[in-house]
Amino acid sequence: MFTIKTEEDGWACNRGVKHLASLLDDLDALRYEINNCVRQSSVEKIAYEFAEIGRDLVRISDALDTNVQYETIQSED
Repeated sequence: MFTIKTEEDGWACNRGVKHLASLLDDLDALRYEINNCVRQSSVEKIAYEFAEIGRDLVRISDALDTNVQYETIQSED
């Protein structure tokens, strides 16, 4: 395992993790439509979107480098 030192105290330093979070936002939008009786999409579109997001979640998760630890450092200014 190795450490990456960053001034970022969140996950903006890791694009993969940020991308995963954005996919969860997409799932939330679909879940909102389903749970709140806002029928805007066809069942076919909902099924396709869930499957596509699921594939993306697996692909991106599998590509994450889990041998990295992030350490927040203070700015020199």
